[in-house]
Order: sequence, then structure tokens, then C-alpha cells
Amino acid sequence: MNSWTSYGGVWALDNGVFDNNSDERGAKLMSGSLDWKNVALSADVRLDQSGGDAGLMIRSNNEDLGVDAYNGYYAGLRSLEGTLIAGRSNYNWSEVSPASLPGGVHEHVWYHLQLVMYGCRLGASAENLSTHQTAFLLLQEDKCVPSGRIGLRSLSTGGQWRNVFVAQSTEAQLDAIAARAGGERNPQPLTTEATYAKHFSHYEPIEPVEHEWDAQLRAPSMHLGDLAGLRRDAPPRVLVRGVVTLTEPDIYIEDSTGGAMIKHPQGPSVNVGEGVEVSGEVHPLLYSAQLTQSSLRIISTGTPAPPLSVTPWQAASGAYDARFIETQGHLMHEVHSENGYQVLDLTEGGEAFRALYPERYGQALHSLRVNSLVRLRGVCVLGTAYTQDLIPFLIFLRSSDDVQVLQGPPWWTPWHLAFVAFFTVFLACSIQLSYFRFRQWQKDAISRERERIAHDIHDTMAQSFAGIGYQIQGLRTSIIRNATVSREEIAHELASTSDLVSRCHADASHTIEMLGAASPEEAGDLLGMLAERTYKLSGGNIRVYKEEQGTVRPFSLRIRAVLFHIGQEAISNAITHGLPATIRFTVRYEKRSATMMIVDDGRGFDATPEGEGFGILGMRHRVRDIGGSLEILSAPGVGTRVDVTFPLPRLDLVQRLMLHGLLHRRPRASIIPES
Repeated sequence: MNSWTSYGGVWALDNGVFDNNSDERGAKLMSGSLDWKNVALSADVRLDQSGGDAGLMIRSNNEDLGVDAYNGYYAGLRSLEGTLIAGRSNYNWSEVSPASLPGGVHEHVWYHLQLVMYGCRLGASAENLSTHQTAFLLLQEDKCVPSGRIGLRSLSTGGQWRNVFVAQSTEAQLDAIAARAGGERNPQPLTTEATYAKHFSHYEPIEPVEHEWDAQLRAPSMHLGDLAGLRRDAPPRVLVRGVVTLTEPDIYIEDSTGGAMIKHPQGPSVNVGEGVEVSGEVHPLLYSAQLTQSSLRIISTGTPAPPLSVTPWQAASGAYDARFIETQGHLMHEVHSENGYQVLDLTEGGEAFRALYPERYGQALHSLRVNSLVRLRGVCVLGTAYTQDLIPFLIFLRSSDDVQVLQGPPWWTPWHLAFVAFFTVFLACSIQLSYFRFRQWQKDAISRERERIAHDIHDTMAQSFAGIGYQIQGLRTSIIRNATVSREEIAHELASTSDLVSRCHADASHTIEMLGAASPEEAGDLLGMLAERTYKLSGGNIRVYKEEQGTVRPFSLRIRAVLFHIGQEAISNAITHGLPATIRFTVRYEKRSATMMIVDDGRGFDATPEGEGFGILGMRHRVRDIGGSLEILSAPGVGTRVDVTFPLPRLDLVQRLMLHGLLHRRPRASIIPES
């Protein structure tokens, strides 16, 4: 039932059988998709009363309460004429000429009804499952409804539907029905409602044999509201009339004055909305009455009476006992099962009450959430047999549609309040922790910046001073070894030293400028800058080679700065301690990373972690800042190799295209010696 939507009627699903326990005109139960086009729909159909019709809907849209309040197609069985009918409704009704079903259409008899919709043609067939007599009908429109839902529908009678089956249709199925169908092929519009109503104008209630009601008709006729005031010691027999409001667990009827319960009456089965005449013994209750030893007959059919809107306090007063009412309340607990009923415990305005719905009709109400505000329609009962004096009243629901959720449960439940409190505390702690982490990050950033400045000063000024010392040491050695060194030669060496001091001053100024921003030199050719630095520090006495291997990839200014400073440190160490004749700079590009290699043929040294000085430690620190690694390979007499491996950033599409064009415009770099 959760996948079906009702428009009128009192619908339930009991052991695989859909039941509409109402004589309402145009009661509909819809399901399916608005996108369904070529569909075959079949079901077994049974009518509860003569005088109406029941059948199936196909390609339906825009459904609402009302007789013809939908846009789509309907085919069914009409009991008055004993015919199979089919037509189109678009908030008015038109139909093809009906097809007579041999033997007629009778209540309480099962018929198999099939509808096949393909393109703009509708084929319908009906078969009496007892006699196997059949009828066929075909409807065709030029401009038809393109798609829509399926549904069950009855008019002026209750009914049952079983074995409801829907599948995609084929043209062969439709042709098989069309071959056996006769009559008109185009809808014949019924111009007025009166024309349509002629099908019911000859309906007369089936009167019982006169002598069966002679004794009952002699009983006094009373209003239902007067029954509770009769004497309890000698139950009189009375005749009452009313409209059926409930059929399970007992029959309840009401008129304008009150309501009553009819206990196990003799007579035909009844539906909600039917007018009945009942003769029986009256047993007054506290606020209403019940009739036993009763006989019942149907005197009219129609739409169920609307409910009386009352508050739970008014319902508990007893003024509406056995009446069809509408009220509302908050669901106190989860819906549970008890004695064959689904039980809803509710409260509103200080009044606690219950609502009962037969469990065999499905579990549709179990989806209701605790603390939801719901509106209920049903028969109010105050009898002790049902309330057990534990609650003031209860409501018998007729279908799951008698429960309407007005408002979901409020968000401010105790659990949610606890969650909000926990989340608030968690958020405050997170903010405090983030603040502490931010302050610690500030301190770490200042420390790292100080360390970086120290390394920058070491890599520039210290290296320059090392070069000055190297020059002065060379001049001293020349004077000691050759006492006849001329003044011109000494002046030349001092001039070279003076130039080196000037470059040292320039490097110091450059370092100070570079503390807040990247060096302008770092934006140029990295290997060219390292080669030029080697030439300046060595005085041109070292041969330099540079090479790029693989597909050249750009990398960020920060990475270039780190590689430049590491290269300077490696050059300074090589010149100061290794006395190399050549230095080779190589950058090898891989798919996700690159490696810069600095190789010299100097004296080398014993490369152990214990022997690393401040310069090498600074190199390792810089490499870690860019997520790379540093490896130094050296041994006495074999030179030194410094490898710096670092990740390369991913290239977006524009960068790839630019790089592709750049590589095609210039040849790959080759080994270029410099002196």
C-alpha cells in the first residue's frame, strides 16, 4: 500500500486483495509512473453491490477527488446493463458503445479484466471466471494521452481486486483483442452529466419479501441519539436508520443525532457510505448504544459522510461516542502490534488516546516517526471492552489514508540537545586547539625563517669569504715560494682579491635583498647560473660541464632557489676542500620527479653522517623543505657526487601544450663545456 495513492474510498490490502469498502462515486487507487506508455494491465474484479461499476485505469494523469477527476482511460464492468465499458476522461467523460457480457454482471462474482494500451489504441476484455463467458471492446483516439499511471477505480459500489499484474504490452496482444471486438471505435461523448446519470436512473433497491419485515416495521422508529436514554432492564426492539461509517471490527452507523454499533446483523454485507435500515434489540451504553439480534437491509448508496472535527478533549467527553470524527495528536511511541491491530499511542492537550488499524491490511503505519503530529479520521469508541479503562477513548481507522502527517517530529529532542551540547564543546575545543596550533606554527615558522637566513648568509657571505681567503692564501704562497715576486705581480693579485671582496659585498647586499623575495637570478638558467658561480669562485681555473637528460620540465621558483643554494654550497665545498679540475652539472627529468647531480673530480672525503658540517646539514634542511632527498657519495681520491632528488608538480592541459610547443621549437640540451 505504500506504493499506491488513494483519491477517495476506503482502501485496504488484505491477503493480496485490494478492497474498497466504500460506495463513493469515482474512488481511485493509483500507482506506477507517469512515463508508462505501452502497458498491459490485468486483474480479477468483484463488485460488492449492483448499481455501479468497477474496473481499471491506464495512462492516467492529474488525478483528484471526484467522479471524472483525472485525465486518462478507464475500462470496467457496469452491473446495471451487464456490460463491459471503456472510455476517456479529461474531467468529463466519453465512452465507446459498451459490449454486453453474456450472463450479465453480478455482485460477488469474480471477473477477469484485461486492458492493453498500445499506441493510441486501447483494447479491453472481460471474462466471467465462473461461466467463462467473455466480452471484448476496442477504443481508438487520434490524439491520445501519451503516458501515465495505472489504477483501480469504482463508482457507486465497493469492490475487490486481486492478481493485479502490469507489464509492457505488444501490438500482437492488442491485435488479438481487436480481432474479437465489435461496435464503435471512436469515443462517443456524453454531453451532460444527466446523460451519464441515466445509467443509474432505473436503479431501485432490492426490497425483501414483505412478510420478512412485517414485525420489524411494527417496531418504533427512533433516532440513534435517543437510544442511550432507554431503559437497560428491558431492552426494547426498535427500528433505526443511518449511514455506515465502519465495517470492522463491528458495523457502526450514524445519523445527525448520534451513532450506534450493530452487533452481527443478519442481512447483506455493507460498505462504508451505504444507507441502512436496522431492526434490533437496544442495549444502551454510557454514551451510545448497540443493537443485537438485529436485521439489516440496504436502503441507499452514496458517498461517506464527512467526519466531525473535534479535539481530543471533546472526544473524551463522550459526546461523540460511535461517531465518525477527525482529530489530531502527537505520536508518543513507535507503532506496534497488539491483538491483530497496529496500535498508535497519541497525546494532545493533556489527553492520551489510541488509534487502531487492522494489522492484516499491511504495515503502512509502521513508518510513522515518534513525536510526529498526525491527523486521524475514524470512529470514536469509549466502550470499556476496547479502552480497558486505561485511556478515555480510541479511534478505529478504516484505512491507512485516515492518517495524515501534519508535521514531522520536532528537532529539539533530548538526544538532539545532547548532540548540540557535545558539538558545541567539541567546536570550542577544536577552535582552542587550532589557536594553539596556529601559535605553535607561528613560532616554528619564525624558527625556520631564522634558520633559513643563517643558511643564506652561510651560502653567500661565508662562501665569498672562503674565496677571498683562497686568493690571499695563493698570494702568500707565491710570495713565500718566490721571494723575487715583482710589485706588479703582487699588485695584480691584490687587484684580483679586491675584485673578489667587491663581489662578496655585492653578494651580501644581494642576500639581504633576497631575504623577503626570490632572487632575480633564480628565474634564469639554473645550470648556467651554477656554471657562472663556479667560474667566479675558482677564478676560471675549473672546467665546467652542464647537461639536461629526459623531457625538460619546469619547476617552481622555490625549488629553483633551493637547488641554486645547494649548488652554491657544493661548489664552495669542492673548491675549498677538493681542489677539482672539472665539475659536471646534470639535471635528469623523470615522469614525476627530477634529480640534480653535481660531480667533481677533486680529492674527495670520507662521507659519513658524523663528519657532516653546518653546510651539509643546511643542504639537507633545504631539500626537506621541498619534499626531496639528498645523497652525497664520496671517498678519498675519487671525487664527490651530490644528488638532489625532488618531486615535480603536475602539469595542467595549458602547461602541457606550452611545453609541447617549446620542446618542438628548440633542440634537446647537449653537453656544453665551459671554462
